[in-house]
Amino acid sequence: MCGGDAALCHTTVDTCYCLRENGMHFLSFRFWIGAWVMVILLIIVAFDLSFLVRYITRFTEESFAVLISVIFIYEAFTKTLEVYSHEKCSK
Repeated sequence: MCGGDAALCHTTVDTCYCLRENGMHFLSFRFWIGAWVMVILLIIVAFDLSFLVRYITRFTEESFAVLISVIFIYEAFTKTLEVYSHEKCSK
């Protein structure tokens, strides 16, 4: 998987797991996400709000950059703690 496919796959699996834990159905959840996106997009088209897309795009790009940074920092700390827990350092 390349690019956004891995993130989408991971998000889908996590969403499915969380929904299953709470007794909800995955397909109905995805339907309602699609319905809300459709309503929002129809409002954007009806009121000609396409000039706002540049702000949404910038915000989304920066949000994903922060998310990726947090994931790398988290993994660095977990691997460091894993090494220290397996290799006991003595003074």
